[in-house]
Amino acid sequence: MKIFICILVWLSVSLVVSADELKREELKFGVFPYVSAHQIIRNYSSMKYYFEKEVGVSTLILSAKNFADFVAKTENREFDVIFTAPHFALRAEREGSYERLVRIEGMMAAQLVVPESGRIKTLEDLKDVTVFMPDPLAIISVLGKSELSKNTLTEAKDFSFRSIQSHRNILMSIMQKEQTVGFASSIMVESFNKKKKRKLRVLQSSEHIPTAMFMMNAKLSGEMKQRLMTAMEEMKDTPYGNDFFSGMPFSGFQKISDNDMRLLAPYADRLELML
Repeated sequence: MKIFICILVWLSVSLVVSADELKREELKFGVFPYVSAHQIIRNYSSMKYYFEKEVGVSTLILSAKNFADFVAKTENREFDVIFTAPHFALRAEREGSYERLVRIEGMMAAQLVVPESGRIKTLEDLKDVTVFMPDPLAIISVLGKSELSKNTLTEAKDFSFRSIQSHRNILMSIMQKEQTVGFASSIMVESFNKKKKRKLRVLQSSEHIPTAMFMMNAKLSGEMKQRLMTAMEEMKDTPYGNDFFSGMPFSGFQKISDNDMRLLAPYADRLELML
């Protein structure tokens, strides 16, 4: 009798979990706040609709007030799928809370950019200059600070940092000479047209690392994970993919490799010291 009751309880729990997964009302899609909330909604709406069609669940686009808040929300598993900075992705994988989906294709670097006609010609000219960068936890900021430290330049002693939300805003400000120097992603620098790029000069570039990544919550069912993986792999060749990539400075996804994560390890380690 006791065995029979135990089997019934086990079956009941299994059925509840299965029903919860099958009747999931929404997929929480978290995008790290590298641009404004308005831009996130605009840039990722086509992906939201694609998820709803191919994965079969209503999708809610979410973000956070800043990078630290996004890392905390990720740590608390508040999202089902995340589009996140690469060192954030490795941190989430190390914690066992998220698993790999795909990443943006290609590699990127942090580039120190100055006005083409400006007074700064070498790194030595950074003395007493304010260097603009994204959020301090952003991979470009972490890469940039690392690159300057390799050149024996010390924050506070030689220069100071100030944050501006997006890479594009940093580059536009430099181009308009509102700022003297700043770090931005090589992907964003290359996305500028020739006329705009003629007004900018890359003073220094960091090593190249993997780009931003999509990860999925480890607690999702095996079926849901497979549906998400298939959807991401096939998205490029759909109308939703065409719409999505047409507004982005990149043109596809690729598999996240073990080597990608090895390259990111020093920056994920540094992130831990900053949190």
